Amino acid sequence: MRIYWVDDLTLHLDALLELIAPHVAERGYGGYIRDVHDTEVNPFKFHDGTYDPVEI
Repeated sequence: MRIYWVDDLTLHLDALLELIAPHVAERGYGGYIRDVHDTEVNPFKFHDGTYDPVEI
């Protein structure tokens, strides 16, 4: 059984990425978030002390 909690934690993920981004030494891939049906992934990338928005 998979629990669908991504929407509940999205605000927490955004806050975490904001805290981490200024300390990431190299620009590039930071990870991904899977969609509800596990058919697509939404990657996020770090650059210039920030990160690209992640669409969920």
